[in-house]
Amino acid sequence: VNYIGLTITDLNTEKITYKNTWATNLEVSENNIADLIGAARSRWKVENEGFNILKNHDYELEHNYGHGEENLAFNFFQLTLLSHLYHQAHELNDELYLQVKEKKETKKNFWDSIRSAIRNILFDSWEGLFCYLLNPPRMKYDLESQQLVPDTA
Repeated sequence: VNYIGLTITDLNTEKITYKNTWATNLEVSENNIADLIGAARSRWKVENEGFNILKNHDYELEHNYGHGEENLAFNFFQLTLLSHLYHQAHELNDELYLQVKEKKETKKNFWDSIRSAIRNILFDSWEGLFCYLLNPPRMKYDLESQQLVPDTA
């Protein structure tokens, strides 16, 4: 195991602005040290941003994710990661998903719209849900029949 330590100091104030260490099984030399540090810092940044999204942006991942029996907390964690992966895949190539996301303007409105729709309506497909969210029918409640009916006005 090889050890790399990096400390960056502001020359004007002599204060440490960055400090980190890494362990690697790769050989460290003068020729590759800058590349190894660059890769290590990039990896840390990607991991940190990923956990920030899972913790603070709709996934609400916490360090102590439940107090269940056996593997419940780990299973919740795995399901959260799977849902995040699923959403990332849709962000890459699902046109309906992207259109609804753009229409709803914020992630909060996007997810609130989905939650509201699936609480009240049984959709046959993912596409049906998103077509509904893009162009919801105008409905009114008919007191006489006590049902929702199309609003033709």
